[in-house]
Amino acid sequence: YETNVKWIQHLQEVIKNEIFAKERKTWGICFGHQVYAHAFRTKEHKGDGSNEDDGGGCAMKCPAGLQLGHCSYNPTKEGVALFSPFVPSSPKEQQQQPQTNFDLLCSHGDMVSSLPSFAISLGSNDTVPIQAAAYFSSSQDVTSFQTTTASSSSDGDDNDERKLVLPHAITFQAHPEFATNNGYY
Repeated sequence: YETNVKWIQHLQEVIKNEIFAKERKTWGICFGHQVYAHAFRTKEHKGDGSNEDDGGGCAMKCPAGLQLGHCSYNPTKEGVALFSPFVPSSPKEQQQQPQTNFDLLCSHGDMVSSLPSFAISLGSNDTVPIQAAAYFSSSQDVTSFQTTTASSSSDGDDNDERKLVLPHAITFQAHPEFATNNGYY
């Protein structure tokens, strides 16, 4: 992944020091998804995904090659919790038959292969392991979000008194901006 380009280095510093550190609400798409994750790499990545478990973010060339056109991905339970208000069905229908995939358009040759500890994957497919991500202030906030969404979805209590910690940044590999009102593109 090209991190030696000056404007990319500058953008990564802006992401860390101006956007993330100040918890500015952020929406990253495609390259934004990749550069946001890669800004938080903890050591220099070779770009082959071999050091994904170091706790940092990593963007790399997609091993499956260029991804163009229709892209379907399966949301994680956290992805369902965050996106279910935007899925065109009633909450009761969501509980009976939760969203099993999202269909979007994609156009990319790179991908995110790992996330920092304060981020979680919101979905994946067979060729791209992290199609969307949510970034929180800390890894403790990730745990709080996961605990709160898991307990409220399992007990069916819509009046849960715990405060749901929400991410301040959400990123997508695909292009949700190309969807129409009825979900088709």
